[in-house]
Amino acid sequence: LASQVTGRSGRASSGQRVRQILRFGTFFGNHYGDSVTGHGRFLHSLDGEEFAGMSLECCKTLLVPPMENDLPLYGEHDEVARRIRTFVANGNNLVLTGGDYSSLVFLNKYFHYEIKKTVLDNGPFERLPEASLPKDLRNKFDKVASTLPQEGLSVTSVRKKSLPTGAKLVYATPFSTPLFQLTYCQAQIDKSACRIAKASGKSCLRDAKPGECPALLKKGLSCSCGRILYDGYDFIGHHASTIGKSTWDETLRSAVSLAYTRKPGAGMLAENM
Repeated sequence: LASQVTGRSGRASSGQRVRQILRFGTFFGNHYGDSVTGHGRFLHSLDGEEFAGMSLECCKTLLVPPMENDLPLYGEHDEVARRIRTFVANGNNLVLTGGDYSSLVFLNKYFHYEIKKTVLDNGPFERLPEASLPKDLRNKFDKVASTLPQEGLSVTSVRKKSLPTGAKLVYATPFSTPLFQLTYCQAQIDKSACRIAKASGKSCLRDAKPGECPALLKKGLSCSCGRILYDGYDFIGHHASTIGKSTWDETLRSAVSLAYTRKPGAGMLAENM
């Protein structure tokens, strides 16, 4: 659980609700604290050595509670920005939640997407038929209601047409989706281009499509993929002063239980960041 990047109200509302849903850790007024059920499960900073280590290997799931206008900002070639991308590409899972536009800005900024928010989406959101769901998602959301509601303005959905090729929808309306999965990949650039990139302080990795990896691997170039799951609920519901249960709670439990794209171990891209 990325406890650093929740907004001011998020530390006492949405972030607290997320912790309760997953049943770990303890909340002490203005910060998360490890407990028997939370030890080692809180990431307190994207800048530190812990996340640097996480980005070099597989397999972990990083859940980011609603940022609530507290978006972490790093330059395109900043070391932390590279780690965010490579964390996913090395086979890990990143789960982002809704609540406002911050999570979508995060997705677009660090993974180079152009995903667009739906304005005033009233829902309801229907789960796709089982045959239309990806195999790795079919048994993960079977405990979740087949129809999910919009609760006031608690759900931030996106336009389906703005999603990158290969996006996998879980719930949707004819025009929007509040819950979807993306496969993000990075590939090693050739050695001559890598020397130039390193000399200018840039990465030797580039965005890649999943279908590119087999051919690149045959050429001796590293290529690896991980998953991003977006759950557009804000986990507070109408921003009420009290925290109650929601139909959406089970979606979060399902999201953090997704399988990984590879086996645990050192990341394929570790040497090329």
